[in-house]
Parts: sequence; C-alpha cells; structure tokens
Amino acid sequence: MERRELSTAFQLLDSKDIRVVTDFVNSLKPYERDSWVVESLITYYMSTQSQKAAELIVKSHNDHDKVVFRKLHSTYEDLHSRKSTVKLLLYIVSRKPVWLYKIVQEPLFKDVIRCMKQENQVPLLLDAVYIITMLLPVIPDGMVKYFDDMFEALLRITHFSFVNKDGVPDVYLLHLNVGVYAMFTRLYGMYPWHYISALQDLYSKHKLSPDFFNKAIKPMLSTIKFNPGLVTTSKDAEYRGDQWKSKATHDIVAECASLSLDATESSQDYPSKPSAASLTEQVSIEEDTIQDNIPLSDETKLAFRNC
Repeated sequence: MERRELSTAFQLLDSKDIRVVTDFVNSLKPYERDSWVVESLITYYMSTQSQKAAELIVKSHNDHDKVVFRKLHSTYEDLHSRKSTVKLLLYIVSRKPVWLYKIVQEPLFKDVIRCMKQENQVPLLLDAVYIITMLLPVIPDGMVKYFDDMFEALLRITHFSFVNKDGVPDVYLLHLNVGVYAMFTRLYGMYPWHYISALQDLYSKHKLSPDFFNKAIKPMLSTIKFNPGLVTTSKDAEYRGDQWKSKATHDIVAECASLSLDATESSQDYPSKPSAASLTEQVSIEEDTIQDNIPLSDETKLAFRNC
C-alpha cells in the first residue's frame, strides 16, 4: 500500500465490521517502524478522536517515543487541537507504555505544566492534573526535578477553584477539587520535605493570604496523616529518589493513599467544604454532567478511577 493511500485509509479503523478493522491493522504491520505512520495516526486522531487510533499510538514501537511526544507538542501548540492533544496524552499515560518515562525529557511535559499554570478551561485543567498525578508514581525520580513547577501549578489551580472569579459551575469545581486533592496527596505522599518546605516558604514570605490558607490549604492538610518520610528521609534523599528505587508503581500509589484520613476523621475541621471522600462519591454520581456540556471523556473517567 502506498503512503498516500495508507494515510487516507485510516477511516477503516472506525469501521463497524471487525474484520475490516482487523485486516487494516494487519496491513499496518509492515510499516510499524516508519515514523510517518505514527504521525499520520496522531493527525487522524486529532480530527476524529478515534479510539482505535489511540490504541495503535500507545502500541507504537519503542523507538518512536520522540515521534509521539514531539508530534503531540506540535498539536498542543495549535489552539484548535489542544483539547484533543491533552485528551490523547491522558489516554497514553493511563496505558503506561514502556517508553512513557521519557516524557519528562520532552517539551510536551512542560506543555502540561504550562497548561496547569495558564489555562482557564476546567476540562483541560482536569485532564492536565490527572496526567501529572498518574505520572508521579511512574517516574518518581524524574518528576521530583520539576517539583517547584508542579507545586506552583497545583497552588494556582487550588486558587482558581477557591476564587472562582469566572463563575465556573459548581459541578465543574467538584471535579476539579477531586483532581486537586488527588495531586496534593501524591505530591505530599512522595515528596513531603519538598511540599512542606515550599509551603513554609510561601507562608513565611506572606505570599499566601490568611483567608486562602485557612479555607483552601489548611482543610487539605487536615485530611492527611503525618508522613513518616519527614523523619526517615531528607529533602536531598527525596531529590535523588532513594526511597522509591526499589518500589513498584502500585506500591507508591498505595503508600500515598495510606496517608489519607477517613472521611469521618477529615470532615470535622471544615463542615462548609465536602471531604475528599464525599467529593469522590458525588463525582461517581455526577461524572456524566461535565466537559463542555458533553459527558466526561472515557480518558478522564479512567484517570479518575486510577487516581
């Protein structure tokens, strides 16, 4: 099959006839090492959000990580395809391909951080939060180098939700608050020295208003246990990633989750705000009511369950 013919034949991926899809996927195998196939798949996804195309992108050859990440960096720069880019990246991260760890070396990773620092669209912010939250236990030694950026981004989104000057609907904020809490527990669970130091630094320099700290930051702190890492390790050790070198991703996730208090314990200090547990329960009921008046994407729902 000629290159031009192959590029225009991607629509066969979405055929309702499973045999047509299977035959077409098999026809791609001779080209699996050709980078233009991956680029064409991403281009096709941007215009169709084809689930099958996303699955093939995740299965890209190990040598194509740069192709995937740099193509997505390019599509992120285009405002018209930004939302689809973040959605596709969220799906890739949730599937954890073997080449995923290389993302921290690519401009695309900084795009996600920048999204969290600058965007005002809740669906984009939410997907970016879940991307970072899921990457943390997958690449613990690589992510810590960007702690300051992640902390700043998280603080910005927390403030965005707290102030809500744009009048974002409550259901949007409900989802965003759950995402913020998930990322907060992951950052504090993995890098307690970095988190506490950064928070102390801002507070001592009066860069956090008392109202914001008492009503937004303090309630989150009241939902977690004391992290033993504040005794057993150090900030330098956190930076080196010593404590995570012998642990699998699921072990890191479990350790972070173990620091969360029960809803009955954590809800006493701030009755005006729902606990993280009650937020989770409400999201499970209302998760089909967001994302620009359309249902939450499958990628976002999967991310929510994984976090």
